Amino acid sequence: MAIDTASMFTVIADCNLLDNMFLSCGEVYRVLDKDTNGGERQITQNYYTEMIGMYGQRINYYINGTNLVDADNLYGEAPLEGYSVPYFFVMYIEVNDASPLLSKYGLISDDDMTAIVTISSFGSALSALSAYYPSGIPEPKSGDLIELNEYGTDRINGRTGRIFQLTQRLDEDVARINPLMGHYLWILKAKRFDFTYEANSPREGASNQVIDDTFTGTFTGDNVLIDGNLNPFEQTTNEVSNDIFDYGAYGNTDDVYGGYS
Repeated sequence: MAIDTASMFTVIADCNLLDNMFLSCGEVYRVLDKDTNGGERQITQNYYTEMIGMYGQRINYYINGTNLVDADNLYGEAPLEGYSVPYFFVMYIEVNDASPLLSKYGLISDDDMTAIVTISSFGSALSALSAYYPSGIPEPKSGDLIELNEYGTDRINGRTGRIFQLTQRLDEDVARINPLMGHYLWILKAKRFDFTYEANSPREGASNQVIDDTFTGTFTGDNVLIDGNLNPFEQTTNEVSNDIFDYGAYGNTDDVYGGYS
C-alpha cells in the first residue's frame, strides 16, 4: 500500500500567514519542535508537580560531603566530611522490600528504592547550598541519603524510617519521563544504607550493631566514644579460638601439627 507522505506534514506555503505563526516560510511543522511546544511542556511539568505533590512522601535528604581530595577511596567514605543536616521535601517513592538473608557475616537486607522528584523542586529545596553545588543548579549524586521519615513515623518499638543511599540518578528515560522530549524529573535509584560513623551520618532507630568491644564508635577530636547502640560480644575472637585449640599449651607454635626444629 502506498503512503502519501505529503499529507503527513503541515507545510506553511503561504508566507502571508507568518505574522501569526512560529514557523518559517516553507518549514515543516513538528510536534517535538522545542521552539513551538513550550506551552505543552509546561503543562506536562505542572502535571508531574501535582502528581508528586498528591502521592509523594515527605523525606529527609542528606548531602554527602565526600570529595576526591579528602575521600578514603578504599572504603568510599570521607569520615571528616560526613553529611549535611537533613533537608526535607516531597518525593514519589517505590520501595522494593527484599527478604533478609542470613550469611556467615550476619543478616543482609538488599532493599532498594526508586524515587522521583521534579528537577525544579529539588533545585529549589537546595538552592541555598552553594558550598555543595558551586557549579550551578543542585543535583542529586551518588552517596547522598534519603530517609523515609514520614513513612516511618508510626513504626513501633523505637523503629524509624528506613534510610537509603543513592547509587544512580537519571534525567532521561524516554519511555517513562520525557514526554515531548522535555526534561522534568530526576529518577533516583538507591540501596539500603549500612550505617557508618561519618559525621552526621543518620541511623535507623532500633538498629543495633554487634562488635568485639565497646570502645568503637564516633570520634570527637582524639577521643573515642562509647556507642550506646552497640551490643558487644561477651567473648573475643581469640578466646573463642582457644576453646577450639589452645596454641599456648603447645609452646605457642602456630602449627597444630608441630613445627620445625
